[in-house]
Amino acid sequence: MILFQLLGISAIISVANAAHFTVSNVSEFQAALNTAATNGAHDTIQVMSGTYNVSATLTYWSNEEYTIHIMGAGSPVLNGNNSIQVMQLTNLSNTGDISIEGVIIQHGNADYGGGLGIETTSADVSLHKCTINDNVAVYVAAGVNIYSVTGNIQITNCTFRKNSSPNTSGYPYGTAGGLFIQTEGADTEMRIMDCLFENNTAERDAAGAMLYPVGENSTVIVEYNTFNDNTANEYGGGCWIRCPNTNATVKFKYNSLTNNSAAIAGSAGGTYIEIASGTIDLSGNMHSGNNAVWDGGGLWIEHGGGNLNIQNNSFTKNNSLQNGGAANVFLESGTATIDHNIFNDNDAMSVGGGLSMATTSGSMNIFNNTFNSNTADEGGDVYLYFDHSSSSANFYNNILYHSSFPALAFSGAQTVVAKYSDIRGGAGHPWFGTGCIDADPLFADSLSGDFHLSWSSFPVSDSTKSPCINSGDPSSPLDPDSSVADMGALYYGQKEGIKENRLKAFSNNFSLSQNYPNPFNLSTTIEYRLYRPTHVSLKIYNVSGQWIETIVNAYKLAGTHKVDWNAKEKPAGVYYSQMQAGGHSLIKKLILIK
Repeated sequence: MILFQLLGISAIISVANAAHFTVSNVSEFQAALNTAATNGAHDTIQVMSGTYNVSATLTYWSNEEYTIHIMGAGSPVLNGNNSIQVMQLTNLSNTGDISIEGVIIQHGNADYGGGLGIETTSADVSLHKCTINDNVAVYVAAGVNIYSVTGNIQITNCTFRKNSSPNTSGYPYGTAGGLFIQTEGADTEMRIMDCLFENNTAERDAAGAMLYPVGENSTVIVEYNTFNDNTANEYGGGCWIRCPNTNATVKFKYNSLTNNSAAIAGSAGGTYIEIASGTIDLSGNMHSGNNAVWDGGGLWIEHGGGNLNIQNNSFTKNNSLQNGGAANVFLESGTATIDHNIFNDNDAMSVGGGLSMATTSGSMNIFNNTFNSNTADEGGDVYLYFDHSSSSANFYNNILYHSSFPALAFSGAQTVVAKYSDIRGGAGHPWFGTGCIDADPLFADSLSGDFHLSWSSFPVSDSTKSPCINSGDPSSPLDPDSSVADMGALYYGQKEGIKENRLKAFSNNFSLSQNYPNPFNLSTTIEYRLYRPTHVSLKIYNVSGQWIETIVNAYKLAGTHKVDWNAKEKPAGVYYSQMQAGGHSLIKKLILIK
């Protein structure tokens, strides 16, 4: 390794063409960027802790085939003071990847990318553990604006909060409050994971995140993210994805979307997905309390042709002033599979309180879903429209209950016959087909959102047994306990027995255990339990109520989780852990001794 001084910056360069810079003020930072752009080395810039008041945009422009990695030490704050763009990074080579980790970018203001702008030709881009707060875009992308021709983009463990694109002059201006990513070429991949988008706003589309791969064969992966309280005046309050070219793949999984809205003239309060053709996999997501003035309070999908899978999602208390209180879906052609979802307490002013779906020539397979307490003028739970006689629908093993009448409605060039489903008020309708019943499904606790089937006297077959148990289509695959398929999204496990099913059905709560050891020295373990997937915030406060540290801020699956809190640098005393999850807040007292 060779150590030398350059423009007052400590730099280490090895024979392997790698350079390291440590900076502690704005001038050192810019000098390091200037050197890194032309020094023929893979560069790492370590930004030390502190607040960097940026008076001229930090700028990097290179066409070298070398990477740059900007790494924060102690969460440095890059502050644009509401007057300029904080940072703009550009590499026009094929392999000059750009990565940023562990920095806070705030109070930036620019035409595009108020906080951060990144542009590459073929090089990849990654952001990790960055916080992007309170930035403004005059035109597009208040928080972060990323553009690449054929590079892959990855955003992980980042927070986007209170960024705003307020321009009212006309589309596309005023779009993308938190994050905007666009790629032009074929075969690109965008991956967004474990991020929080909160309180971002857009005058037009995409308050939280806007993902726009233009080329064919593009892949978009959005997993384990949280979108809360984002507001777009038009489309896509939480997350907006559009793939206008052919053969796209969208994987939207295990995300939580709460209280997002399309507020003035648009659809998709929570999630907007549009692809020309390809595959959409949407599973394990939670849409709750989202609103749209047009269609799709929680979810809006337009699919030009291919495969659409909507599985194991929950939709609760979403609202639209037109169609699809929870979800509004259009499939031009191909196959849609919608199964094992829960639609609860959603509302549409027109049709499809739970689900409104239309197709031109596609096939819909809708089975093993639970619809409860949804309302609409027509199709309280489900409304289906068929544009052409070649389209079709298979509707079986569903529960439609406690919703406005008629629970199921359809129109167009085809008809629907429900089979082996529990549909309140369905008897007497021509669509009430083989195996259908109208009986109380005996949910475990529907008022609390627990839609497991109950059977208090198991294994005695009496009036306590849900009529939906073993009542599904006999030709359906067996349930995991090898019994005949149940109706609804959640099966009753007969091999588990009454004790296990009661635990599963009735312990619909969140818990925060006492840390151990307690009292503790240096570190302690905090355990918490989630009965369903949700976003979790776990924070530490001191005895005066001052926030000390956030140790969990992510979407988590159901089950028991453990996390260690390292208090080595903290003074002895009393602390409190607070967990917020699923609308619940729990607190435990921690005692640190030294």
